[in-house]
Amino acid sequence: MTLNFGIIGGGLTGTSMLYCLIDKAKKAVHRGSMHPSQLKVQVFEKQAAFGPGLPHNDTQVMSYHITNMCAEEMSIDPKKPLDFKNWVTRNRNTLRKNLPHHLDSFDSPGVIGQQCTHYPRAIMGEYLKARFKKAIQTASKIGLKIELFPNSEVTDVKRDSGKVNLTVKDSKFGTIRSVTSDRILLATGHWFGQTERDRFFPSPWPAKSLLYNIPPGEHVAVIGSSLSAIEVVLTLTSDGKFIRNQSSDLTYVRSTKPRKLTLYSRNGLLPKVRGKIGEYRNRILTPEKLNRLIAKNKGQLQLDEVFSLLDAELQKVYGRPIDWRDILK
Repeated sequence: MTLNFGIIGGGLTGTSMLYCLIDKAKKAVHRGSMHPSQLKVQVFEKQAAFGPGLPHNDTQVMSYHITNMCAEEMSIDPKKPLDFKNWVTRNRNTLRKNLPHHLDSFDSPGVIGQQCTHYPRAIMGEYLKARFKKAIQTASKIGLKIELFPNSEVTDVKRDSGKVNLTVKDSKFGTIRSVTSDRILLATGHWFGQTERDRFFPSPWPAKSLLYNIPPGEHVAVIGSSLSAIEVVLTLTSDGKFIRNQSSDLTYVRSTKPRKLTLYSRNGLLPKVRGKIGEYRNRILTPEKLNRLIAKNKGQLQLDEVFSLLDAELQKVYGRPIDWRDILK
């Protein structure tokens, strides 16, 4: 019997899931505990490319849009935490050739040798493309079937007699098809709907669209002050330039007709850059304990049990119980 497993979304989350799933399937096949015919994976992606998704796609972002986490901790392989950083090092020349406008990010003294490196988002996108491709190649070698649906938007999901029926729309031609899966993973990431409202933009991507449609000198209201808002600010101020003085200090010189930006926020807080993770490692909320709970519950995982472990972990770290009501206020 074959299990059809659908992954809706071929960006960072979908690629991570596929990569880890194929790795586990490979080990199971080699142990003899699984036959490749027992699993078929279907991946649905709205864009043409699998891997980068929306915020890491070189056609959507600009060179000054960088990751807000250390490259040393952005690996999608849990066994190799430096996989992303090492992949960039190995593929430096190829990346220079394919993404020449990101050249400065490789040669800057502020990047080379750092313990916490923030690469452009497009570099992360190339890594995700490579890891998606590697997962497909591994699946092919062990005889596991993967069905790819590029330019395909899942517009409806319905349960029917233990199955899941998906309505899939071709993003290029508008044709509709029906696909059946046994289980699905929703990995759609950013949800930005279309709008017909004049002078309103629901998404910071594609960045070039904002630059083209919002003329220099315009007054712009940005709703929010989180990471996406900062990306918008970077985009709409990119017609300025940085110059380095004799002391090697960078100074920003704005354009002759800058846009005027106002950020509107409920909390008035800017996002924090995620730095290097500390030395503390979980002792209670661990993969081993989660796996034991799954085995105990015959494949199911109860949310209250997970929160119980999380509460115990946080109490151990902070030395006091955590009041979730205060956090959610």
